[in-house]
Amino acid sequence: NKRISMCMNTIISLVVNARNRLAALNDLIFDEDRDGIDLDELDDFLGDLEESSPLILNEIPTVRAMLESARQWEDKVNRILAGDLTGMFSLEDYEVNKSDVCVLTAAERLVHEGKVVPLMPRSLVSLKARVEKALVLRERLRQMESEKGDTMKQYSSLVREANRIDLAFPEVNALSTVHQAAEEWTDRATVAMRSRLSLAELEELVDTGNEMPVNVSDLLGKLRARVQEAHEWIEDLKRAVPGSAELAKSSSREFGSDRLEWLHRIRDVFNDEGDGSKELLNLASDGSRIPVDIMELQLLQIETDARNWTIKAKKWTENKGKIEELRDHLARGDAIRSRVKLDKNQRGQWGIDAESELKAIVKSADRWYKKYRGYIEGDRRRNRAACIVSLPLLRLIVEELNEIPANLGNPATKMKRILGQAESWYDENKSLLVRCGVKIEGEQHDDATVQEGTPNDGNMVASPSKGGPKIQYEVLQDAVESAAEVSLDLEEALALKKLLDDSQEWYDRAMGVAPKRNKRTARGKKKSHVPEKPTLEELLTLVREAPDQLIDTTTALQRLNMQLNDIQSWRLEAQVKLRDIANALVDLRNERKAHLGAPAELLNNAAILALKEDENDRASGNDENEVLKAEVESEEKNAQSMDIDSPSKAGSEEVASLTNGTESETASKLGAYRMIANFLKEAQGTAIYTVEEEIAEMLEKISEWLTKAAGYISHPAKLFVQRNFKELDHFIQDGEYLLKTAESPDLTQEHHIDDMSFLTDINSTWSSLVSDEKIRLEKLKSRRDQFKEWDEKVEEVLEEDDKKYSLDVLRDLMEEGSI
Repeated sequence: NKRISMCMNTIISLVVNARNRLAALNDLIFDEDRDGIDLDELDDFLGDLEESSPLILNEIPTVRAMLESARQWEDKVNRILAGDLTGMFSLEDYEVNKSDVCVLTAAERLVHEGKVVPLMPRSLVSLKARVEKALVLRERLRQMESEKGDTMKQYSSLVREANRIDLAFPEVNALSTVHQAAEEWTDRATVAMRSRLSLAELEELVDTGNEMPVNVSDLLGKLRARVQEAHEWIEDLKRAVPGSAELAKSSSREFGSDRLEWLHRIRDVFNDEGDGSKELLNLASDGSRIPVDIMELQLLQIETDARNWTIKAKKWTENKGKIEELRDHLARGDAIRSRVKLDKNQRGQWGIDAESELKAIVKSADRWYKKYRGYIEGDRRRNRAACIVSLPLLRLIVEELNEIPANLGNPATKMKRILGQAESWYDENKSLLVRCGVKIEGEQHDDATVQEGTPNDGNMVASPSKGGPKIQYEVLQDAVESAAEVSLDLEEALALKKLLDDSQEWYDRAMGVAPKRNKRTARGKKKSHVPEKPTLEELLTLVREAPDQLIDTTTALQRLNMQLNDIQSWRLEAQVKLRDIANALVDLRNERKAHLGAPAELLNNAAILALKEDENDRASGNDENEVLKAEVESEEKNAQSMDIDSPSKAGSEEVASLTNGTESETASKLGAYRMIANFLKEAQGTAIYTVEEEIAEMLEKISEWLTKAAGYISHPAKLFVQRNFKELDHFIQDGEYLLKTAESPDLTQEHHIDDMSFLTDINSTWSSLVSDEKIRLEKLKSRRDQFKEWDEKVEEVLEEDDKKYSLDVLRDLMEEGSI
């Protein structure tokens, strides 16, 4: 029993639990508050009940079927509210009353369908309430269409209500369209009240506002007042401008073609000397206060600005204005022109008075600056390159500048200042310019010869007249230096400078030929650097050029004449000494023949054989190396040049080289060579380089050659040393060259020799002596060549050790060796 009782209690507990769950389900299904059933909550409850209920409830499948039916209806509602009306209306509905085919009508039908749904979902309750509100709103909107006069606030409230209901129908769509148009118009009208719109735009706004079903009387009234004020101003303008009554208004399409006529009519009133211009100025002032952009007002303002621009431009054309201000004024004129909106075929028919005159002034200023830019920017204080201009051209530049009715500023001031400087310099040096032959007045400077921006090259040449008074060098120098105060280089000053440079060049040459004597320098030490001596031709040229110099050359010419007298006197003495030298050379030649015999008989002469034997005796006690060393030292000693400062030394060397010579021969030789050395020293001590000094230099070279030739002849043994072979050959060639110079002497001042026989005698004398010595040397060279051949034979015999030669062959070689 106890077990049965426990089972019954368990069963009873399960039944009670099931009944409680079923009661909760009934509470969810039966909506006593009429708020509708939350289908998602009911679905969750059923799922939980199926899982946790200990008993199987037969009501659950029934409720599941009811829930599915309600969900299908709710899906249909969502589709309709999304705008998908598929299946909700028939073709007849579209044909009978198309306006009823809308979301609201579909919603009404879904509400009727929802009444038969087993469950009342919450979406049905909400949809029913929205439909009821939409029907009320539709009725109100229909009443508004018949009544009108609602304000923008009322329309906005209805739009917000329709947005909250969110059920579309034709009246709501019309409401949205009207409300959007009203909002756009209100925005435009607000902007128009805060800014300046064109009259045409304002008229369009007013017309749109009049047709608006919304009551916008506040803004519309203000816009109407502005439009009316603008029209009244236009009528006043037409009364003030004769002939403008028939012209189109700015709000019409024909106004574009009448703009040019409007401008011309307004210009005529301004040009009239009556009161019309004042009235137009007052109208322009009044129109600027009207908050409307009136095209007629724009045209009036353009002509007003053009009138003011012209008044200012005429003042500048009459009185020179600054070129920068003129350029700025032209830029403002271009800005005025850019405001004129005309057709392409009409643009050339409108302009600003006095604009062409002002442009012509600016263009002439630009041409002037471009033409003379090189002179304007060629100030030597800023530009290192030379900029040269003549005084007539400078006057022309300033003259053209004065013809330009404008103030060109710094360039104009600069060129006028430079002209003032040039005129002041010209006034101070006018007489000097005339004396120097620098022509200024009457010169013509064609504009075509002046390249734009390119200065002249300063090729003006002074043509001083001959026979006039001489000019002091200091006066000419002061005139040239004072021209440096002019910012540009004047051609006239450069012409004077060229004369000054030419004179300075003549003075420098004269100073080099005949310098001023300085007692301190004369008594002092010798100068370390001796400049090249001027020639006699240079001295004569300076004397000839002196009378042609423009400046005073009296002092310099005196020094030149003194120098010329001194050198001419010395030349006369030098010619006498040269004849004595020539005679001494003749004596020397005769003595050489007496001692050595004829040149061709040198090796047959007993004197030269005696020299050879004596030389061999002196070398017999020495070995071969000492003999060679003595020969080399003797050769170097004889090859040295004679010292003109110590003729005794030269004479002693000649005596040593002519051992075994007679006393008379030695004395003659010493006399000739010493006379040449002393004469050269004397010639080098003169201030002018003459032809006599050239002859002395030539004789000095000849004496050196003769001295060395005498050394070779007096010491023939050293010529047979192999290392001296080429030296003798070259020395003989030097002698041949000297003989060629005798035939055609290379004297730069030969034309200064008055008696050419004098030069011929000297050349004939020394060339004969050189020719004799050359023949003797050639004889020695021939004997040397024989010795060279014999030496080669001996070497060949000595090198062949195996071959034996007979005594007769060796004796013959020894006899040949006695060359």
